[in-house]
Amino acid sequence: MVGNGGGPEFGMSGETMEIETWMKLVGRVRVLKIFTHSVKSGVNCGVVIEVKSGSVLGLHC
Repeated sequence: MVGNGGGPEFGMSGETMEIETWMKLVGRVRVLKIFTHSVKSGVNCGVVIEVKSGSVLGLHC
């Protein structure tokens, strides 16, 4: 997504690009080297980048 201006929360003007990602992790965890437990986790993140300079203006997860 490309926008015009970083918005007032970033204090920047100019063209920006927002990238949204989603990551999922699945695995096993050993507790006290005796018990094994299955774990599932996921996270959504977004990054706002100023196109002209490549500066990261915002990051939220």
